[in-house]
Amino acid sequence: MLGRTIAGLALISAAFLFTGTLGATVVLGDAGNDGTDDHGYGTFCAASTVDGLNTEQTEIARTIIKAGDTVNVPHRGLVVALAAGAVETRLRNLPYGDRDSLGVFQQRPSTGWGTPNELMNVSYASAAFFGGPDGPNSQGAVSEPPGLLDIHGWEQMTVGQAAQAVQRSAFPDRYADWEDDARAWVAELAGDGSNCAASLPIAKGRYRITDRYGYREHPITGEWKLHDGLDFAAPTGTPVVAIAPGEVTFVGFRPWAGPHLVEIDHGDGHTSEYGHMSSAGVARHDTVGAGQQIGTVGNEGLSTGPHLHLTIRHDGETLDPERWFADLGVQP
Repeated sequence: MLGRTIAGLALISAAFLFTGTLGATVVLGDAGNDGTDDHGYGTFCAASTVDGLNTEQTEIARTIIKAGDTVNVPHRGLVVALAAGAVETRLRNLPYGDRDSLGVFQQRPSTGWGTPNELMNVSYASAAFFGGPDGPNSQGAVSEPPGLLDIHGWEQMTVGQAAQAVQRSAFPDRYADWEDDARAWVAELAGDGSNCAASLPIAKGRYRITDRYGYREHPITGEWKLHDGLDFAAPTGTPVVAIAPGEVTFVGFRPWAGPHLVEIDHGDGHTSEYGHMSSAGVARHDTVGAGQQIGTVGNEGLSTGPHLHLTIRHDGETLDPERWFADLGVQP
């Protein structure tokens, strides 16, 4: 066990491992099994937590690591980022903080880190933390405010010193206290997520189901038609993650979903769609892992309140997401 558990402050979450018939764990790409039953419902494993982190914190840690991998941040830089996030917010995406600080790294819009909406997107906030010529605050050769990659000699600094060079905290000694934990999390999460083949799209305890799969009268148009997904009501800005590994095939506008619809091809006949989001943190052709953040909850398109509409298809036919998750032993 690690020296501390930061998940247990208010939320306790369990990690699940699901098995197929004969007790064999089934994951995407498992030899001799395509991970589905005859109707396209899944028999995948669910995304696990890591020691000391709950589901939401694990998703955030994985998103930070993914952002670092995108710009080739060395392993040690990922440790710096997770240690910084642990100190600032216990790896939670908080919409508040000291003065105008917010997000997982408590970055401030007033000092140029980004807009509030941008900083509440963990992928954006992580990219800003890492900075460099490809960072969202790039001024050419460097970023302003400077991220980790803009700090001259950060590779020779201690983890605590490097985190402080970016964060400029009034309590610079705290980052070193989380170095061992951060190293353990990076060791567990630094893969691509492909061995973990299913995840709820929003962390447990942060949503409520407001509409289910089936025929109903549309609340806006009044039309009697199939509601082809599952609605997760949650506050605007709540992180949304991929339910399974795959490739992003579409990011953009659909009248019903708004401007940030994300579609993912999971490579086994399954696809998933995430509608009404306030932002999308991925682009077409991106490869994502299960539990990786792809956007944030919103109220875009034909919507009566902030929520995520999740659609799952198999060979083009819609599935009941609630049943799909239930077949994995997960109650949405």
